[in-house]
Amino acid sequence: MRKHEQLIYSAVGLVALFLIMVAVNYLLTRVPSRIADLTDGKLYTLSDGTKKVLRGLQSPVTLKLYVSQGEGVPVPLRSFAQRVEDLVREFKSVAGSNLIVERYNPKPDSEEEDAAQLDGIDPQQLMSGEQFYLGASVSQLERKQVLPNIAPQRERLLEYDLIRAVARVASPERPKVGVMAGLPVMGERFNPFTRQSSEPWYLASELKREYEVREVPMSAKEIPKDVNVLLLIHPRDPSPETEYAASGTPNSLFAREITSR
Repeated sequence: MRKHEQLIYSAVGLVALFLIMVAVNYLLTRVPSRIADLTDGKLYTLSDGTKKVLRGLQSPVTLKLYVSQGEGVPVPLRSFAQRVEDLVREFKSVAGSNLIVERYNPKPDSEEEDAAQLDGIDPQQLMSGEQFYLGASVSQLERKQVLPNIAPQRERLLEYDLIRAVARVASPERPKVGVMAGLPVMGERFNPFTRQSSEPWYLASELKREYEVREVPMSAKEIPKDVNVLLLIHPRDPSPETEYAASGTPNSLFAREITSR
């Protein structure tokens, strides 16, 4: 009899534990993650640069957020989607009326799903066979940037990805970055010493994605006036005139030296 009672109590305990876990997971998906930012590195505290871009918007930018809802979506994915929404809400609180946020739930065979596909949002396939949408479209007038698939793996870069999209549509002119390097950062067509050519560094390729890059020779006596930022990489014995031009150019936002040491 006692063994039978122990089995009953054990079963009741397991059921109670299961219900508690379900309740906790449900609450975690509903509580805004910005109440207290206790994450490692404060993932959801907006940087000063992000706030500057949002406060500097001159005309409205539309951000369309596509998030699938439903009980078939795994709890970790729902929690991540909630954090994405919380971050977008923070963007809105800083930008005010100049950021228009539209939220869509792309249900199967719905107009919202058609809109997501037209905006270039890629569906994710769940283990259940269902499709899950989590992406964003940012637009202003004829300019548009799309985040087709916002993945948890890029959570630390989420703020960067979103604000980059906002900045790109809000400012059609890309900043000009000057690169002054003592190494073949931009690549070489032909090196007479090695008798070989070289491809541009990954850094140069990434810079070209975001900015208009202009190569400034190490022998330059002055920096072009339309260069917004000058990047120094391993400068090799620059002349005093070059050092003066690099450090004293009034329209440069910053100068950095990146060496191999």
